[in-house]
Amino acid sequence: MSDNALVKCLDDGLTPADWYAILNGRVFFWPTRARLSTLLNADTYRNDPQTVLTIDTRSLVDAYADKIQLSPINSGSTIMNPARRGKLTFAHIADFPLEDKRKRPRSDPPVAEVVVPDRVTSMTDHVLTVHRMRGDTILQEIWRNPRASADDGP
Repeated sequence: MSDNALVKCLDDGLTPADWYAILNGRVFFWPTRARLSTLLNADTYRNDPQTVLTIDTRSLVDAYADKIQLSPINSGSTIMNPARRGKLTFAHIADFPLEDKRKRPRSDPPVAEVVVPDRVTSMTDHVLTVHRMRGDTILQEIWRNPRASADDGP
């Protein structure tokens, strides 16, 4: 993100410093493999190996249902026509306007980010697999939880 691009898409009187503080106070998860693939193949990341954790979504939601927020946009991207963002970008899971967001094109799912404010203190309770990847290529499976299915992974 650049400050110049961010200034043009911030609402609610927020400054770039405010937005960075908002983002840095959250733990982010990609809700789909397609979103993960986009990140792994982005210019910044595609040539370097990345460690990817596959999370048991049900387990995470059960543990953090009172805190989980959803975002309809990639809140950390200001590339090419960035979406507006502000204090209402992140909505509690129970308050997320899913029906409104379902009107978006099929290629653009309603939830772009699953977010836990502050921290996830019990991350190991939710990890199904850990892989080393470069782009969409799995270089190595580092760890697999015994309760993971054959389909669990990036």
